[in-house]
Amino acid sequence: MTSKSFLILTVLISCVAITLSSTNSNYPTINLANLRNFLESVKPYSDLSNAFYSVKGLELLGEKFQPQTQAEICNLVKLKIDKNSIESVFFGLSLASSVPNCVLPNAEYQATINKAASSKKVADLYYYSQVAKTAKQPIDSKVLSKSVIDALKTDSSILNQGYALHIASLLSEGQKTLFDMIEDILEQADEVDKKFLQYEGGVGTTSLVLDGIFELCAKMKQFSPKFDQAKLTKFVNYLTSKRSPTNARSAYFLLKASLKLTDNQFHIPLVLNRLSSVSVSSDQPNLLISITNLVGASVKQVKLDVDALSAKSSKSTLLSAFS
Repeated sequence: MTSKSFLILTVLISCVAITLSSTNSNYPTINLANLRNFLESVKPYSDLSNAFYSVKGLELLGEKFQPQTQAEICNLVKLKIDKNSIESVFFGLSLASSVPNCVLPNAEYQATINKAASSKKVADLYYYSQVAKTAKQPIDSKVLSKSVIDALKTDSSILNQGYALHIASLLSEGQKTLFDMIEDILEQADEVDKKFLQYEGGVGTTSLVLDGIFELCAKMKQFSPKFDQAKLTKFVNYLTSKRSPTNARSAYFLLKASLKLTDNQFHIPLVLNRLSSVSVSSDQPNLLISITNLVGASVKQVKLDVDALSAKSSKSTLLSAFS
């Protein structure tokens, strides 16, 4: 996935329904091989949390685990799962779903699952919804939607709002109020140096929120009109500047968000990197740039408008996108 498209001066190719947004990023793309290596470095697994983020991240990258690794994961789940913690039950059941024939005593966890379903904490409701999805248990969407909205009145941290977006993407009804929150969520992002947009909690939380926005928009079949290209560019700049995460959770959510930004029905940001001088003239008429998606893969359908500024004194043309 490291191949690139190269552009000499201009590109004008018809674009499909999605918008391919030029980010003119000054930062390298997110290297999937580096993320893979980091997620691999978490082994051998000693706790369910790191195991979950590593295993699920590697699965997103197409990893197929050997029988010995599968057995180690299943044994870890049976040893470490806490049947009284919905977070632990979520990690455990999710990991077990990645391993063939890893049978757990699911009935022992049902009391914890039921308790989480009526919790007044957003995090509990998030883990409950994910467990229900993994275990293919029905969700009362109307009740869960109301519970999430009520819980946010008590604690509306940006992390909880991100959780709420993911919960809403699983509901069959009652998502409208949570979808309408996206506009306010976007306004809560911290702008740094007029280049970056990020959320408190760093790259893991920022990635979780972005992934949640795109998941819920896909569910609602509409994109928030307030999420314009300027905001998208600054979020992408932030993600690429934090391409070397320091923990498994951040690596997992960064990977999820990055892959979402390369495959969705709304906006796919492009990363443009100049490979030659910014100036073009009769002696040097070509400007060479690379065009890739966020993870460095080539893009097939692009419509790129390049604005040129004439500089009469030097008889050269400067492309404003790279000035």
